[in-house]
Amino acid sequence: MINLINKILEKKNISDTSYFYKYVTVCNIFNMCFNLALFFLKIICSYISNSSVIAADAYSDLVDVLSTLISIYALWIAHFDAGKDHPFGHGRLEWLAGALNSFLLILVGINTFGSSMKNITGNTTTHYSSLIIVLLLISVLIKFCMWFYNLNVAKKVNSSLMQSIAVDCISDGLMTSCILFSIFLSKFTAIRHADIWIGFIVSMFIIVSAYRTLRRIANRIIGLDITPKFANDIENLLKVAPFDFTVYDLVAHDYGLQRMFISMQLVGSAQSESALSYWAHQINIDLYDKYGVQSTIQTDILAPKKKRDHIECIVYTIAHKRNKHVVIKNLRIIQDTKGLVVFLDIQSPSAMHDFEVELKKAIIEKLGKIDVIIQFKITHNHHEKR
Repeated sequence: MINLINKILEKKNISDTSYFYKYVTVCNIFNMCFNLALFFLKIICSYISNSSVIAADAYSDLVDVLSTLISIYALWIAHFDAGKDHPFGHGRLEWLAGALNSFLLILVGINTFGSSMKNITGNTTTHYSSLIIVLLLISVLIKFCMWFYNLNVAKKVNSSLMQSIAVDCISDGLMTSCILFSIFLSKFTAIRHADIWIGFIVSMFIIVSAYRTLRRIANRIIGLDITPKFANDIENLLKVAPFDFTVYDLVAHDYGLQRMFISMQLVGSAQSESALSYWAHQINIDLYDKYGVQSTIQTDILAPKKKRDHIECIVYTIAHKRNKHVVIKNLRIIQDTKGLVVFLDIQSPSAMHDFEVELKKAIIEKLGKIDVIIQFKITHNHHEKR
C-alpha cells in the first residue's frame, strides 16, 4: 500500500510540508474508502444474522469515515504556512485531529459496552451462516492490512494523526476477530451469549487503547523534552568546534507537521568571543540544512574566574540556608556589558520566596555596587525528604 501511494505521488521524499499533506491525505482517502465498504459489508451481515454486536462494529466503521473526513479537513488547514496571526504555522491542528479521532473511538467503545449490556438481558436470537463468517474474515484481513500500512506511514512521517488511525484499525480488527471467535464458541460450545460477553472485553480494549493514544497526543501538545537521539545529533554537530564551550537550555519547540524550532545558550570564555558568535551562526545553518530546523542561539561570555567563585559561594550559601535539600544546577555567571547576569536552576522541595532579592543583595555586598541580573527557574521536588 505504501509503495502504491509513493507511485501515485511519484515521489519518495516527504521532508517538505506540502508533500507531507498530500501523502497523509492520500492515505486517509484509502482509509475512508475501505471503512465505507466495510460499513456496508457489516451492516448487511448484522441484518442477516440479527446481531447487535456486528451492527455496533459496522457503525464503528461509519464513525471512522466521519473522523477521516474531519482529519482531511484539519490536515488541509494544518499544511498552510505561517501567517500574520499564527507565526509558527498551523501544524498542531494535525494533533487536534488525532485527539478527536481518539475521543470518537472512546465513544465507540462506550457504545459497544452499552449495546452488550442491553442485549445481555434480552432474548435476541442470532443466526450465523458460513457466508457471514467468510465476510467477517475478509473484513478482519482488510482491517489488519489497514493497521499495518497506517502504522508504517505514522512512523515514516512521525504523525500523531496516523498513529491514532492505526490504533483505531487494530481495535476494529480485534473487535471483529472477537466476534468471529464468539461465533465459533456459540456453535461448538454450550456458552450462551458468547458474542455479547466478547463485546464487553472488546469495548474495554477499545477504550483503553484510545485513551493511551489520546494521552500521548496530549503530552505532545503540552510539550515534551527533546528526544535523546536528536539531542545526540545536535551534540555531534557541536563537538567539531575547535574550542571549548558549554551548551545550556537546549529546548525543542515542536509545532507539528515537521516544523521545529530549537533554542539554546552557548557559553564560552572571553578569549573565544568572536569564534563563539561565528560558530553559533554555523550551527544555525547546519541545523537547517540537515534537519530543516530553525534555531535561535544565544551566545554569552563567562565572567572572570574570581567573580564567578565569589558568586557561586554566595549562591550555595544562601540557597542551603533556606533549605538544606535545595539542588543547584546549571549555574553560570555571565559578563554582560552593563554588569553580571547569573543563571541557575533550583530544585527545591519548598517555595523560594524572595530568593532573587536576597541573592542580589548579598552579591552587591560582596562585590560592590554593580548591576546584577538574576534569572532562574524553580522546580519543586516533592520526593525529597523535608
